[in-house]
Amino acid sequence: MKLTGQAITVFFAVTLLASGVAAAEPMTADNGNIQLPELDCIIEPSEVVDVGSAVPGVVESILADRNDQIEKGMVIARLESSVERAALELTRERANQNTAIEQRQEGARFSHLTQNRNSSLLQTAAISKHELDTVVSETRIAELQVRQELDNKRIAELELARAEAVLDRRTIRSPVDGVVVDRFKAAGEYIENEPVMRVAQLDPLHVEVIVSTDYLGRIKPGMQAQVTPVIPEADTYLATVERVDRVSDAASGTYGVRLNLGNPGYLIPAGLRCRLGFIQYAESAAAEAVEITQAPAAAEVPEIAAAAEAAEVTATAANPATAGTAIDVQTSEVLEVERVAEVSEARAENGMTAKAPEITQAPAVAAVPEIAVATEAAATAAIAETTKELQTAEVRVPDLPAGPSVTGPTEQPAAVVATAAVAEPVLSVQPSTPVAEAPPVGKETEPGSCHTVGPFTSEKVAKRWLDGLQEVSENLTLRDETTVIEEGYIVLASVEPDPQSIEKLLDRLDRAGITDRYHFRSGVRRGSVSLGLYNNHDIALKRQEELAEKGFASAVTPRSVSNKHYWWLDLSLPAGADLPKWINQLPASASAKPAVCHAQLAQR
Repeated sequence: MKLTGQAITVFFAVTLLASGVAAAEPMTADNGNIQLPELDCIIEPSEVVDVGSAVPGVVESILADRNDQIEKGMVIARLESSVERAALELTRERANQNTAIEQRQEGARFSHLTQNRNSSLLQTAAISKHELDTVVSETRIAELQVRQELDNKRIAELELARAEAVLDRRTIRSPVDGVVVDRFKAAGEYIENEPVMRVAQLDPLHVEVIVSTDYLGRIKPGMQAQVTPVIPEADTYLATVERVDRVSDAASGTYGVRLNLGNPGYLIPAGLRCRLGFIQYAESAAAEAVEITQAPAAAEVPEIAAAAEAAEVTATAANPATAGTAIDVQTSEVLEVERVAEVSEARAENGMTAKAPEITQAPAVAAVPEIAVATEAAATAAIAETTKELQTAEVRVPDLPAGPSVTGPTEQPAAVVATAAVAEPVLSVQPSTPVAEAPPVGKETEPGSCHTVGPFTSEKVAKRWLDGLQEVSENLTLRDETTVIEEGYIVLASVEPDPQSIEKLLDRLDRAGITDRYHFRSGVRRGSVSLGLYNNHDIALKRQEELAEKGFASAVTPRSVSNKHYWWLDLSLPAGADLPKWINQLPASASAKPAVCHAQLAQR
């Protein structure tokens, strides 16, 4: 009995000391905050707008050119609008006319005078009541005519506003503040669905960065980052996180982040690659620091304190000599707890939080035999009940073409199969070959002419011209073609996608002084090394030759590939006929050219 009480006291002391040591271990093992690495990024305009016209027409003048700085609402182009200006002058003149109103007002005034005079004559019996009623009615009609003229003037004012709006639609204005990137049309060209010029908004700029999902949740809107363009003698700018993608790319394990970079005066050019480092402030580091778990003192846990006290009393009563040992153990225990508390307070003063996590974990179902058995029994009963309902359910097959209605789960599949076999039609497809009619023997036909009109960038416009050309052509067909368009080119180093080969290649590039490169760490080109991005294919090939002279093998591949659809009209004209003159009104992208006539030209 003596050894048992002392052993219990020592057990509780050792347990508390072990808890204190275990609580201090996470802080020493993960004391620092995980810093976000420096990332590659791209500086892009916040908006790129292809400015077009609301109505089709011929360009009269272009008021802006490439690299011009423009403001929102500034006129950048005008369409030919002589008809619209004439209509505006006509409606303005009508809206300013007041003669009809004055005429009706004068007629109404005279009608009132006549009514007053006839009212006096009626009192002397000089006129009849019927004559007075006629005058009163004429007066009322005159008042309504005045109101009608006022309504007509209001309608004329609305027509004036409409004419002004129609004329204003032929004036093309910039929708944003920015810089003209490219101009697509010139004065005299016809536009319909094509843009006139491209405008880029450069204040603010957007910094696009791709981040690994390992850091998901660490980047939040409002955080700041230092952005440095990858150009010689570049300055470092401060950008703010604006948007964080909520959907990540499962294939590459990345997600996108957009930062807002102010650019007053357009000092920072867009379209540059950059390096980005997120700024983590002291409060962020303190909030994300490892929490130190402090073990509670024995006096704060009633069960432990009571058990220790009872064990001490029992041991003292059985053997008074062991009382001092128990007291010494408890005293060392309290001192150890106080030491842990002092360490926690010191760490809290240095910016780290010391909290005791309160984790309440529900027992698993499998850990409690009663709950597991009850859950399994309920699931078995539900499955048995569902199976019974399916077996006893009555299935009706209405309107069977052969045999009576069938009920019951065992007979239903045969009935369904029989029904399908009876109702299934038998199709027979015979190939047919069109036979061309031979011309009459001895009769020579005078050959006509064939033309190809296009390309049209819109199927709707192509069909409109198809309808117009049907009256003048003998044979007319509409065909579409798909053209593969490569946008931009990238020079990729020829290297094996393993980390060792890539590391050796980067070392060789450093020794050769080639710093204009980019290592893809994610995406479809993960593991590749880019040695340049170009819009012109010839320049990309020249870059490839320069790298080959320095001993680096590379390949030129398109950055993006897209399919562009075009529509063409193939037509044949009778002998001696020619294309109509209004064919000159084709869109700027299309033209009419003579072609070789083929016998396979489809009939209308």
